Amino acid sequence: MSISPAGAAAAAGWVAITALKPPRQAKTRMAAPEGVRAGLAVAMALDTLAALGASSRVRQTLLVCPDPLVRERITGYAALGHVTVLRGEPAGDLNSALRYAIGVARRRAPGAGIAVVPADLPALSAAEVDLALLLAPGGRPGVVPDLEEEGTVMLTVPAGASVRPRFGRRSYAAHRRSGAQPFGDERLPGLRRDMDTVADLMGARHLLGPHTTAFLRGRRWPAPAGTPSSSQTSPQTSPQTSPR
Repeated sequence: MSISPAGAAAAAGWVAITALKPPRQAKTRMAAPEGVRAGLAVAMALDTLAALGASSRVRQTLLVCPDPLVRERITGYAALGHVTVLRGEPAGDLNSALRYAIGVARRRAPGAGIAVVPADLPALSAAEVDLALLLAPGGRPGVVPDLEEEGTVMLTVPAGASVRPRFGRRSYAAHRRSGAQPFGDERLPGLRRDMDTVADLMGARHLLGPHTTAFLRGRRWPAPAGTPSSSQTSPQTSPQTSPR
């Protein structure tokens, strides 16, 4: 496996950044009450943060979370001591929150690269984070698409480069238009699976991390469109999840 120029800067490490939306905006494409959607979003964020924290290439993780109750739930997990939780601006949108966190990262670790990821990657593993940061282009921003090649699951910004995050609908194309170089391949199955729908969860149930697995166990969800009504059960997962 060849190593990109970004690997030469590995000594400076990376700062990972993610953000959690307020509960009322969490997972709105899931057919479930707000409290359930918010709980699922927190569970997925915990699995995402655990994978980032276990990566040998991530020196620090910044989480932007404007909601005080969600911040309390996140910070209650002692195992996430590597995470710095930022309040951000409650009225700001996702990209504003990410721009704020990028500014914080640049001030705290000016020589480090920045990797921005969504908080809904519960199938992500530390090994995939390590590999993705090895493959990231050097000298310019890079972007990893989701499996549908519409959304963005990782945006990398090496030291000395700049980019405006453009997460949202068709963010992969937007990041490419802004100059980010695509990277990533089939060796990153967990990274490329963001969870927006019940169908996404069911398709990745064998890869989900422990927090999401525990949250989903025993819950019932409406079946994805096109499936028999008898299959309207929760995406059950095995207790034996993939290594984090």
